[in-house]
Amino acid sequence: MLEETLFLQELPFMQLHMVNELQKHEDSGRIAVVFAEVCSRLEEARAKHPRFAEQVYHALSFLSEEHGEVVREITKGKDGWEDRMDSELLDLIVVAVRMLLREYQHGEDA
Repeated sequence: MLEETLFLQELPFMQLHMVNELQKHEDSGRIAVVFAEVCSRLEEARAKHPRFAEQVYHALSFLSEEHGEVVREITKGKDGWEDRMDSELLDLIVVAVRMLLREYQHGEDA
């Protein structure tokens, strides 16, 4: 929990650093928008599901489910599929970030 608290305290600095680095790239505007959306969705996901998963395999099932939703949007190919794919990709990234942060560990397991 202490590591997460420190991470959250450093987040504004890290976001500023990322923006500065991204400005060096041609598609920096799009990248900054994606990172901002990931951060926003991560915050929403944590509020909606504060207890992410019981164990790593549970988290992995969420990752698999999100991957399947990305595949479905691509293979359906209906009008607007790219926007829906983008939305599902953002959800997939959020699940992956929560796994990277080990949010599947609780209590004595953490």
